[in-house]
Amino acid sequence: MPNSPPQSASEVVPKADNLIITGTTLINDTLEDLLAMKKADAKVVVVGPTVSMLPKAMFDRGVSYAGGVYVRDADALLDIIAEAGSGYHFFGKFANKITISVKRE
Repeated sequence: MPNSPPQSASEVVPKADNLIITGTTLINDTLEDLLAMKKADAKVVVVGPTVSMLPKAMFDRGVSYAGGVYVRDADALLDIIAEAGSGYHFFGKFANKITISVKRE
């Protein structure tokens, strides 16, 4: 069911064993709705540059993994972004991609 349109979420999400959700759902206010549709035992990954800022908020909602960015040199990163740079220019140098998981009992 890759590339399913958003309108089919109510059909697709409840069938998924694994959900990968982007941080855009925080901006467009759809994360809660998607999480409410998931199977109880589905693994959920939410990824995006701001998702790792408050991973506990994700874990409290049943998310299994939060993927984001760990900034090692904020000034250098901002300089690259100001020069229209992208992740190709700063990942591995001034920031790392990270994944945070929660251990569930």
